[in-house]
Amino acid sequence: MRGLFFIGNGCKKLIELDLYRSIGLTDKGIFAVARRCTGLEMINSSYCVSITDSSLISLSNCCKLNTLESRGCPLITSSGLKSIAIR
Repeated sequence: MRGLFFIGNGCKKLIELDLYRSIGLTDKGIFAVARRCTGLEMINSSYCVSITDSSLISLSNCCKLNTLESRGCPLITSSGLKSIAIR
């Protein structure tokens, strides 16, 4: 989470983030990026098994997000996907 906190604070113009199979990634890490990197266009969180719908809700703040990869994330539900789809 600390690494993503620093990325969020230092890379505000970040547009792509690949977190594929990141061990230990949590909703707090995604929130840290989504809070500051609102221009994010693509994020891959596939097989990050600890993230939940809360991550997707925080990503709904990223108004330019057009690509989300989240396969293999068993704690993400249709409710989380809906939060991004209706933003």
